[in-house]
Amino acid sequence: MNGSFQKAILRKAKLKSSGMTCVCLNTREIYLATGSVDISTDPPDIGKVDVVRWRDVDGALHCFSASKVWDTIRYRQTNVLWYSVIWFAQNIPRHAFIAWLLMKQILKTQDMLKPWDINLNGSGGVAVCNLCQLQPDSNTHLFFESVGSDRASESVSGGCCQALFAASMYFIWQERNARLFSNKSITSDQLFQIIFSTVLYKLLSLRFKDSVQVWQLKMLWKIT
Repeated sequence: MNGSFQKAILRKAKLKSSGMTCVCLNTREIYLATGSVDISTDPPDIGKVDVVRWRDVDGALHCFSASKVWDTIRYRQTNVLWYSVIWFAQNIPRHAFIAWLLMKQILKTQDMLKPWDINLNGSGGVAVCNLCQLQPDSNTHLFFESVGSDRASESVSGGCCQALFAASMYFIWQERNARLFSNKSITSDQLFQIIFSTVLYKLLSLRFKDSVQVWQLKMLWKIT
């Protein structure tokens, strides 16, 4: 790509200081600007078939594919230590999503809604946990400190910790919302049984390879 053409693209993409301007570049301009698509200037060889190749972030050429393009242009960030706890092959998607929101500390507990002057529990602006009615409602307290969640959290100490952790977070959040918005509640023992049964049914739907660890897991969960 010659220098004048590159400068022309940069001028088109420049944002004016007086206001944001959206500039559309056509496909060829993007390819030429990024240099990711290998466009050979060698004379054509009649005996060969044209092949489009993609240059990745390390400069290596690959056969063009959507996966290679996505891996090159995707937003990258350092892996967090807890990612394997949430995202694993046997997870239950809705459980994993709530657990992910919890780990990101972005579940909308009442302490996060307080700056918006939203009074959900009618307590004069005091955000109280709906499980224990003792401490302020927050991500940390709701899932790890509340009297109502301690029984459910005990399940995580057993086998299949990943599935149990995600299921515990999901059903604790469901119980919190039921008490807050529907004025319905169950006991901590009932909550534990729901978590235990859900994970057990998930285990029963899986196929296991024979190993010592699998045998111990089946014995722990009484799976035959």
